[in-house]
This record gives sequence, structure tokens and C-alpha cells, in this order.
Amino acid sequence: MGFLLRLFSKNTLFVFFIFLQIIALVLIFSRNAMQKSWIAGQTAAFNSWVSGYIDEGVSYLKLKQINEDLVVQNKALMTQLYGKDGAKMPVFKRVHDTIGGGQIYTFVDGEIVFNSINRRNNYFTINRGRRDGVFPQMGVMAPRGIAGIVINSTDSYALVQSVLSVNKIRINAALKSSGYFGTLTWNGDNSRVMHLADIPKYVALKVGDTVVTDGKSAIFPKGVTIGTIAGYSVDNKTGFWDISVELSEKMGALNKVYVVKNLKKAEVQKIQDTMQAVIKKKMISRTLFTDILIMIFLVALQIFVLNRITLFGKYTPVLYPVFVMFYPFFRNKFQFLALSFLIGLSIDGFLYSWGINAFATTLIAYFRTLIFRTSTDTSTDFFSFQSLQWAQFLLFLFSSIFLHQLLVQYIEFFKFSRFFEILFNVLVTSVISFIFIVIYALIFKIKQKV
Repeated sequence: MGFLLRLFSKNTLFVFFIFLQIIALVLIFSRNAMQKSWIAGQTAAFNSWVSGYIDEGVSYLKLKQINEDLVVQNKALMTQLYGKDGAKMPVFKRVHDTIGGGQIYTFVDGEIVFNSINRRNNYFTINRGRRDGVFPQMGVMAPRGIAGIVINSTDSYALVQSVLSVNKIRINAALKSSGYFGTLTWNGDNSRVMHLADIPKYVALKVGDTVVTDGKSAIFPKGVTIGTIAGYSVDNKTGFWDISVELSEKMGALNKVYVVKNLKKAEVQKIQDTMQAVIKKKMISRTLFTDILIMIFLVALQIFVLNRITLFGKYTPVLYPVFVMFYPFFRNKFQFLALSFLIGLSIDGFLYSWGINAFATTLIAYFRTLIFRTSTDTSTDFFSFQSLQWAQFLLFLFSSIFLHQLLVQYIEFFKFSRFFEILFNVLVTSVISFIFIVIYALIFKIKQKV
């Protein structure tokens, strides 16, 4: 019992997802005539199958008695026939204190055993692990600059996310000359160059100026050299500088590294978590009200406008799943699943398709991260549509609406004999809906805002 409770506590989101899907399935097979008839037939067949096995089991249990009876009968026959005459090596941890009093950082030195620089998201492995005090979310520095952040560790080794990773790592960086700080990321083009954003364009810049860590993340110490400014221009979308930073460290030639241990990280993290909790609490009441308004708008638009549009005599555009597609990734996941279930159930209420749309929207909501990663090859750790190319953005939209329609139409028609006919309807409906979704995204500037 204790094991089950621990299992549920570690997978509460999955348990909540299954709970919502069970509600949807109960509605599907109890309120829709075709599905109800099918489940009745399957239940009867199952009962018959179980009864058959029970009968076989009872017969098996009687085998001993039957065998004993046969032995008696055989003995009698034998008497009649023949009764008448004639007839490991240890790894030593080396930890060095930083110089000077009052410092909060120590370092674990190590060496690279594997490194990659030619992918969109790169990693390297070091020969230090948990036995050496190396754990996830620790910074990794090289002799001339920063190198990455630990994402996993075993007893003897650690896997490090390289700074050369698109959308997976954002470094808090600052201009050494003026102190203005921003966000440093890699765009996947040049392994020697990263890009610094969020610096106001009124800040004076000069090629060759030094860029350093600003110390606000509790991962890297303040003032660690990152690189120098190689060029800059104004980003027309944001109005801030887009600064090219040439890295001081050659990532392709890494050998020696140092893992950063912040001795007061837990204390700093506790303060930051408290602040985030206060901000989040204020946001939830405001955003939940906004989410409900958006739900009402999309349901009304779908039911009273789009459902009255019939293209080619049989195809109706489906727009309301944009609520699931464009819902911000940083929001509460339980709230997201609940709202996705409710918007699908609202559509079901108007269409008398109880549970079908709720099942589909909840499923794509739960697997949205997987759909996003599969269609864009991008992490959701720092999710933003702004960072995607248009081809990636459009592929994510089409993949989502296609999966949604695949679920809705196959559950609704529930006839596998019409597999290819339903698949064709799914494809056409998805294409038409995709066009409407793109128009919606352009009108509300989703790619620029989210």
C-alpha cells in the first residue's frame, strides 16, 4: 500500500490525466449509442469467454476424480481380460576552496571523456560524479570561460548540457564595462558565437568589450569571462541590441573543466522560490479568468460560426484546439489538463458527442510536449514560439490538429471497416482546420507573443 502511495505521489500528473480520460471513456461508452452498443457486445463476448474458461477450470479440477474413476474401470476391465489363469577501483574527489574569505563557491576539477559541438543540442561527459559531489543544476566552467550545466550524474560520471544548445540553456550575462545584463543563448549556427539579448539600444557598445556572468542564477559565480563582443545590430522585433559574443573558450577543444558548487544555493533558491510563489499566486487568479474567457470565445466561435461552415459538402473546420496548442508551457500543468478537458467537454455538450472531444483534447494536452519536441527538435525548458522557424511552427500546428482529428473521428465513427475513408476525412479536415488555425495565429500574433 505504501509503495502504491509513493508511486502515485511521484506521478500525480499522470494519475490526474488517467482520471480525466476514464471520465471521458465512461461518457463515450454510456452516452453515445454506437459506442454503447459496441461495449455491450464486447461485454457479452467477454462474459462468454470468461464462462468458457471457468467451465474448463472446473473440468480441470475434476480431473483427479475422473482419473480415479478411470483407474477403477481399467482395473475391472483388466480383471475381466487377464483375471483368469493363462489368460572497482575507487575515484578520489578533489575539491578546492575559492580564494579569499567569505566565498560561497568551491570547485571539483574533472576531464572531458566525450564531447559534441555539431548538433542543435550538444552534450559532453566528464569523469566526475555523485561520489565527487557533482549533481544536476551545477555549472561547469573551463579554464577560459563557461562550458555548460550538469543535467544528470551517476556515481562516477556526469552528463553536461553544453552552452551550445538551442533553447535549452540561457545564461544570465552582463557587459563588464557598463554592468547592463541580458540573456545569452546559442542559435545553432556557429560553435564559436553566442547571442546576447535584452540589452537596451541606448547602451553604448564596442567590438571587443568583455561579456561576463552576472551571478544572478546561483549556478555560475559573478564575473566569469564568457567572451567578447564580435558584432551587434538592433533587433527590429524587440528594439533591443542583438549582440554576437565570441566565446573565450573553444568548445571543440575542451579537456579540463571545473564543476561549480554553490554552498549557499539552497538558501538562495528558497528565497527565489518564495518570490516566485507570490508572483505565481497573483498571476493564477488573473490568468485563470483570462483562460476561461478564451475558452468561452473559442467554444462560441466553433459552435455558432464554424460549425455552420461546410466545405465541399461535408467538411467543417475545427479551431477550438488552438486553446491547447497555444497554452503557455510555464503555467500549472494540472490546471492546463483540467481546462483542456473542460473545453472538449463543452464542445461535446453542444454536439451530443459526450466524452469524444474531451478525450481527444486531454490526450493532446498531456502529450503536447512530446508533439512539440518531435515536430520541432526543440526543448520546452525555455519554450517560446518566437524562437521557432516558421516551418517548425507550422509542423507543430499540423501535427497537433491531425492527431486531434484522428482521435475524434475514429472514436466517433467507430468502424474499422471504414479505416481508409475515415483517414481521408481526417486528412482533409486537418488541412482545412490547419488553414483556419494559421489565420487565427496571424490575427492574434501568436508567434510574436507566446
